[in-house]
Formats: sequence, C-alpha cells, structure tokens
Amino acid sequence: MSHSAFRASFLPVIAVFGVASVAGASYESGYAHFGSVSDTIQVLGNTHFNSGDYTYEMNIRVTPGSGFGHIISEQRDTYEDKTMRLASDGNYTFSGACNYGEPGHMAGTLPGFGAGEWMHLAYVRHSGIATIYVNGEARVVRSAPLVYGDHEGSWMSIGMFRYGAGWSPTEARPSFLGDLDWIRVSAGAKYTSNFVAPTESEISADARTQLLLRFNEAAGTSVLIDESANRFTCNMGVPVYPGVVATAPALMYGAVPAPGALAMLGAGAVFGRSRRRRGGM
Repeated sequence: MSHSAFRASFLPVIAVFGVASVAGASYESGYAHFGSVSDTIQVLGNTHFNSGDYTYEMNIRVTPGSGFGHIISEQRDTYEDKTMRLASDGNYTFSGACNYGEPGHMAGTLPGFGAGEWMHLAYVRHSGIATIYVNGEARVVRSAPLVYGDHEGSWMSIGMFRYGAGWSPTEARPSFLGDLDWIRVSAGAKYTSNFVAPTESEISADARTQLLLRFNEAAGTSVLIDESANRFTCNMGVPVYPGVVATAPALMYGAVPAPGALAMLGAGAVFGRSRRRRGGM
C-alpha cells in the first residue's frame, strides 16, 4: 500500500476520534519484530564507545503482557555494563558505564509508558545527569556522576544477551518482546531538554553516531546495515557470546505511527495499521 493510500484509509479512524487532521500520523517503515526471548542481533566488533556523555534512543513497541528483557546491552566486565531492559508493565533497568548499584544505575517504573504503543524512548547522560525521555518528554531525571572509563574488547547485542566478556559466562538473559523501528547510539547528549520526537525520516548518522540501524532490509536478511562511520557488522540470530541458543528477530514492514500520534488519535488507531513482511502487498 502506498503512503498516500494508507493515509486515505486512515482518515475514517481520525474522524472517529474527533481530530480533523494529524500531520505525519503514520509512515511506512521496516521494523524488527522480537517475538522470542532468544531473539538477538550481534553487533560484531569492538563497541568501544560512550565513556562520558551518551544517548541511546529508539522507536519501540513492547508486547503487552511480556516480561523483563534486554533491548540493547554492552559489556566488558562488571565495571563497564551499559544496558537497557524493559517490561510491558513499564518496569525498567537502565545502566550506563558504571558498576551495578552505583550512581548511573537506574531502575523503577517508567511514567508515560504504554505497552502495545509505538513510542520514542531516549536514555541520555549529560554532565552528570541521566534522563529518560518518552516521546520527547523527560520522565525520569537523576544524578549519574560516575562514569567508568570505556575499554577495548567490549561486546554489544540487541535483544538476548549473554554476559561473558572478561568473566565466566552467564546464562542467556532474555530479549524484550516487541518491535524496533530504528535504534541509534550517539556519543554526547543529543537532547538536554524536552524535544519533538523524531520519525525515522528525520534521523541520520552524523559525526557523533556510533550505531544506527533502521531495519529496512528485506525479510530473511542475515546481516544488517549499520549507517554509522563504524560500519559494524550486525548478525541476525548470532549470540554475542557463544554457547546459548539464539534466534533472529523477524524483519517486517508496515505502518508505524509517528511519535505522539497515538495520544492524539486514541488507542483505536493501533488496530488500523497494516503489518506485512517486507515486499508484501
């Protein structure tokens, strides 16, 4: 379905909720569907970044009723553990280059989170302050003064993760369940106050980008394209540390609401979009 045709089909849904028009209510996009706790993407190479300020951001949808799982994780040893974990009830654990339990490790229930809804999620460290933004609004702000130096030989994955670099391997840690429209990791703070959450067409790689995946490849693709200057090889269904069962998320194609569109349209808009594999009609 073309973008214009989709927008035309969407108008009755808009009218039901009393909204005359919503600019950029949705866009056609590829996305990765993480339907199993063993789904993972290996970011192959030395992910040697984020020793100071950093930004992790993504457009994400979490499956209702799903448990705690990893979104993105990087680890060398217990003194350099950068990870984002989230559950469908909004419980989260985000840590950034610091030892577990010390300043920089954040856990709680995320305000403004809605399972089953697309949202822009950003985790930013800036000048000793860590902020979690949901659809461009600061929802959690706390002190994060300690940042342990980054090290060579770091390991990163999206989805299921197995700690093991530098220490004895652990069991597999489960992936979050849901969808990623895109994900970007940047050096420095991309956001220092509330902002208008970007759509996929509004993001790009710049000098500070350290990883950028859009998931627009065809279904069945085994290696994804990292648009950052690092050009990391991102292997579908390959564990970051061997010895565990790993599966590949499915590459899908369909309509993704722009950040904030669901809040304007109402929950019924979720069910009006198509979900097709890349190349489907």
